[in-house]
Amino acid sequence: MHALAHADDTRAFTDEITLRVGAGDLDWIDALGTAIVSATGFEVWQYRSVYEHLQRALANTPGRRTIRQLLRLPLALQPGGPAEQFTTRLLATELAFHQSAEDLAQEAFESAPGRAVPYELRACLLHELVRRPVLVDEHPTLRSFAATLAADGHPLAQLPCHLLPLEQIDRDPSWFPMGPVSRVPKEPLITTPAACRRTAGTKVTEVDDWEQDIAMNTVVEGWRTASNGRVAAHVFTVEPALDPGDFGALFARLPMECRRDTPELWTTTADTVLGILRAAACGGGAYTFGNFGAYGRLAAWQSLAGLVGLPAHAPVPETARRAEQTHWYLFDTEADWFEAVAWDIAIAALRPGAQAIAVLAATDTD
Repeated sequence: MHALAHADDTRAFTDEITLRVGAGDLDWIDALGTAIVSATGFEVWQYRSVYEHLQRALANTPGRRTIRQLLRLPLALQPGGPAEQFTTRLLATELAFHQSAEDLAQEAFESAPGRAVPYELRACLLHELVRRPVLVDEHPTLRSFAATLAADGHPLAQLPCHLLPLEQIDRDPSWFPMGPVSRVPKEPLITTPAACRRTAGTKVTEVDDWEQDIAMNTVVEGWRTASNGRVAAHVFTVEPALDPGDFGALFARLPMECRRDTPELWTTTADTVLGILRAAACGGGAYTFGNFGAYGRLAAWQSLAGLVGLPAHAPVPETARRAEQTHWYLFDTEADWFEAVAWDIAIAALRPGAQAIAVLAATDTD
């Protein structure tokens, strides 16, 4: 511990941890974890660095013994606050990815004498398993805990314990950076002179609805509050109803700083938009860590609800139905409003009935 506290580089210590965990020397790991937890001076960065690596090494090594060892240690050296929230969500993601559902069900969800698994860790872990995907109904302990979350009114209980069709599309990992400049599925929308003539008399009115703005902003709220980001959420009503093919002609008239005078637009699909929103929420902005999988999935559905004109906490299946009835568009991020570094979103929605348009734009920079 003395050597660790005065080390300029913790690599030798983390390499040793990796070797010991791989060799199954969990007594040594237990002694080290206990020593760090018992030490005074949690502000020592070397202690935090090594402890976090120890946790990840255990989470990433399959087996009930390593799960059990991990769950015996506190989640954070200083309980409460952002550090524990970050660790909880990170470890839930890694456990769900590396460990079997059967082992996790027994070690994390079944009661064990002398071991109290943190409630929030189990909540995140359940919904990380859903994303994997694991069939929750096939595991009685998982199904029982899902019912507990619902009864408690936990935020993640808004999410179904299965993936909806919009979530089951294979994703291209090159989607990040986000927005139409990346390789998301889309088709160019051509604006013709005839479309401009047809929409010349269309009345456009911006709606001031802060609840919908908050809902739409959910996936990128951290970009604005904890990084260098800007967010713009707009809702417009149009009269008469707009033909989806004429959307480009009307969009060029909308009073928004995030739009060029002659914007380029593409048509896209609800699952593509949901994927962009989830990437934004899970990955975070330039100086935010993101929400990881479970809360990232929740934020994506809440932003999607706002875009289609529903409250953030609307039932997810209802949001999905409206999203499939909505016409979706992406627009270019070449206006001066965008930072054009790596974190840009530019989404527009023509809601069911074709008499309301929602726009979400976000940008961040390091």
